Amino acid sequence: MNVASAPPAAAEPPAAASPGPGPGPGPTAATAATATHGLPARLSLTPVERFMLDDDRPSHPMTGIHELVVRGRLDDDLLAGALEAARRRHPLLCRIVDDSGREPVWVPAPADMTVAVDRAPAGTPRTHPLGHWLDVRREIGLRVWVRDEEPDADGTPVCRLSAAVHHSVADALGGITFLLDLFAHLSAALGGVPVPAPPDPERVLHRGQLYEPSGLLPGLPKGRLGVWGHLLIGARRMKRTKTLPLAPGSRGKPVSAKPPPGADAEAAGVPPVDAVSPPRTVSFTEAETHGLRAAAKARGMTLNDLLLRDVFLTVREHNARYDNAGATLDGSPAAVRINVPVNLRDEADLPAALRRSQSRGVRGGGLTVVNKIGMALVTRPTALADDPEALLRSVHEEMSWVRQTERGRRFVEAVLLSYRLLKRPPGGMFDGTCYATAVLSNIGDLSRVIPPELRDERGRLHAPAADPADALTVTEYATGSPGRALTRATVLAASYGGRLQLHLRTDPEEIAPEDAAAFSADLAARVRRSAAG
Repeated sequence: MNVASAPPAAAEPPAAASPGPGPGPGPTAATAATATHGLPARLSLTPVERFMLDDDRPSHPMTGIHELVVRGRLDDDLLAGALEAARRRHPLLCRIVDDSGREPVWVPAPADMTVAVDRAPAGTPRTHPLGHWLDVRREIGLRVWVRDEEPDADGTPVCRLSAAVHHSVADALGGITFLLDLFAHLSAALGGVPVPAPPDPERVLHRGQLYEPSGLLPGLPKGRLGVWGHLLIGARRMKRTKTLPLAPGSRGKPVSAKPPPGADAEAAGVPPVDAVSPPRTVSFTEAETHGLRAAAKARGMTLNDLLLRDVFLTVREHNARYDNAGATLDGSPAAVRINVPVNLRDEADLPAALRRSQSRGVRGGGLTVVNKIGMALVTRPTALADDPEALLRSVHEEMSWVRQTERGRRFVEAVLLSYRLLKRPPGGMFDGTCYATAVLSNIGDLSRVIPPELRDERGRLHAPAADPADALTVTEYATGSPGRALTRATVLAASYGGRLQLHLRTDPEEIAPEDAAAFSADLAARVRRSAAG
């Protein structure tokens, strides 16, 4: 099975930098109907989707990577059928972006455009041949590949299944939603559990409802001058204290997330992202994970509060090694600023397993695969790290306030104001400087998201089969994102199978591999100290 999405038919051939495989099955009335899902042919991008599109670049692709180690025989035809069936449940996975007009819009992908699977034997590089960059103007925002591994001691086949999802299409929870659907279809094809009812595609029309009411968001001043004033106050607040970048910078090397046409990236002299900045995973034992949760509970706090505090402390200690503990290059005061993504889904949007209402047991409905997050920028002076307990209390209080006031919507508000009033991406508001030292995204405990029928006794993703010997189990899960330019470190936290894991990516053009390894080791040691109490 071979490479990614096919390019759309066009009057001119697509750019050579975006190759794809040959056409799939010819167009039919059924596939055309599925492509629109009964929705308008042209869907405007939400502000966050447009921000992710504008912030996308080959060296810093706006993609989320999900990597699953699957135990069991994952047949090519089985996977291809389940992949196509799961993809067609979600409108944005059946569309591409048309940016030929004044504003970009989602339009149905050509009926012969598919997402094929690149499969290779053990020993093949784990990265997809086309890299992580997805050009959603010419291909569907999903890429899937499989690398076979050595079988288990008992001869059971093992493979590594990876999916890259463009952030204009989905955030981390959206990507996981797709994977759950994929395994539901795999199980159904194996005679296991039936496929659940699909989500309501019309809810896609409301995926931007938090930030598209008339007059922008509740609480904003009325009138154009008032809105401009609000924007300027926020910009001044951001610039009052400069963001301290992760040190040491300018020690990386140029990279490419997409090989040149007809050439391997390394052969062309420009290494791929993973060759310079490979994903780094720190796995904690079940005992350590339990200790960390117990430490948070004893303080009346969350696991995320502890992780956020520990990221602040690690950045301060790491930067101190390079005489960059609390000031910028020009000597002006600086603070550590952590970008914390915030889920903006309401109750009706959540997967059934996360709903508190009586509809929790019904998997139908809910929001389809989309990106519906905001961001909270949590800023602290480096001196506060001198008292770890005080720092912990302060981030707990702020994150509690963020949840209560939905402050994560302020990021969306800034994005919307920028596009409406400045007519440019929000990055322009920060003068091309670093506005976040690092990102900390906590996906949470995945056992709470996996529906009971697809969850084994250890809380892992599992595709039951009529013959137990044909069942598929995800024994390991990892995730990550190459990260945006100017933000030098991205930390994603997720608990799977009772174990917490931290997945770190650093900016390959700024941070050298040895410095990334040191930061990862420092963060792991700091979190383990927190787990020990």
